[in-house]
Amino acid sequence: MNWTVLLMIGDSVFWSAAYCFLIYKAIKDKRMAMPIWALAMNFTWECFYFFVFNDVPSKIIAGVWAVLDSVLLTLLLKYNKRYFPPNLRNLFYPLVTIALATCLAMQFALYFGTESGMLYSAYIDCLIMSILFSFSLFERVPLGYKEAIKGHDIYAASCKMLGTGCVTIQFGILGEGINMFVLITGILCFFFDVAYLTFLGIFTYRASKEKTV
Repeated sequence: MNWTVLLMIGDSVFWSAAYCFLIYKAIKDKRMAMPIWALAMNFTWECFYFFVFNDVPSKIIAGVWAVLDSVLLTLLLKYNKRYFPPNLRNLFYPLVTIALATCLAMQFALYFGTESGMLYSAYIDCLIMSILFSFSLFERVPLGYKEAIKGHDIYAASCKMLGTGCVTIQFGILGEGINMFVLITGILCFFFDVAYLTFLGIFTYRASKEKTV
């Protein structure tokens, strides 16, 4: 078994675990932490490339991820509307629909408009997700640290970081020469993932202190 296969397995396992941890935390906290646009990009990528991939392993992986993301999407629709401002709640479902339609259109644009649309789309998604997770933490801080960390999970964040690291090495370094887009974007993802994990750890500690007040 070569390094490419091992890294592909690592990517698949870590990302699947990240989804499972997010699902568990969303059900436990009754709040889905993945931002709408990050989830929309993820879900449309997996659905789109499930039909594009020709090799069976990639098709299976994309299918499994699409099923897991469909659960996350269901949880978002079930729990997150209540957290919208009251005067904007009637826009929640239209916003989710617009996000999904926009991201699906971008999958088509990148796939048919570039030579490496799959990688470009995947890494743009990963980077946006890494950034938005941190922002979603900070925007809730005024409500208290216990409220801020609802739905967020350190294990999910760690698995997401490791999964992205595996595929960055696979396609950014060990592929057909150094791919600077994948390598640089992967490094940026790592930076923001570490920042997110750090903030989440700090906020989790402060939330534990809030319980004693």
